[in-house]
Amino acid sequence: MKKIIIYILTLLGINTGIQAQQIELGIGLEKVLEKASQTFGKNNHAYLINIVRNDTVLFQIIHGGMLNEIRTKNNEFNFSFSLSFDNEKEKEQKFKELKVAKNFKYYEFDNIPSYAINFGNNKENALNTVLEVINKVYNYSSKDLFVFEIYDQGKF
Repeated sequence: MKKIIIYILTLLGINTGIQAQQIELGIGLEKVLEKASQTFGKNNHAYLINIVRNDTVLFQIIHGGMLNEIRTKNNEFNFSFSLSFDNEKEKEQKFKELKVAKNFKYYEFDNIPSYAINFGNNKENALNTVLEVINKVYNYSSKDLFVFEIYDQGKF
C-alpha cells in the first residue's frame, strides 16, 4: 500500500523526501552533499535539497538542470546553489559584497532577486561556498542546527 501511495504522489508531482534530519550546518551539509552524490549521481536524477531553519526553507541546493540560468548543455549531475532575497535588501547587499558573489548568476523569480551557481561535481567548492554565504550573509555558524530534506525529482 505504501508503494502505491508514493507512486500516486509522484504522479501528482508531489515528491517524497528520502532524508530529513536536524544536524549541525557544517556536518549536515557535508553529509547531504555526499548522500545526493551517491543517490542521484550515477543515474543523473534531478534532486532538491532544502536547508531549513525554524520551519522555513532558507536555501536550496539543486541539480543545475532544474534552473535555466545555470543548466549545462547535457544536464550532467551537479551541485548548484540557489538563494533568493525577498524583501531582504540588506542581506542581498552583504551577499553582493562577497568575492564569491561574482560567480553567481542573477535571475528573478516572481520579481524576487535571486542568485544561483553551478559547482559541477565539486563537493568541496559547493560546501565551502554555501557555508561562507550562510555565515557571512545570514550570520549562522557551522554549529547551528538545521534540517536537511532531500527530494528526488526524477531522471532527466
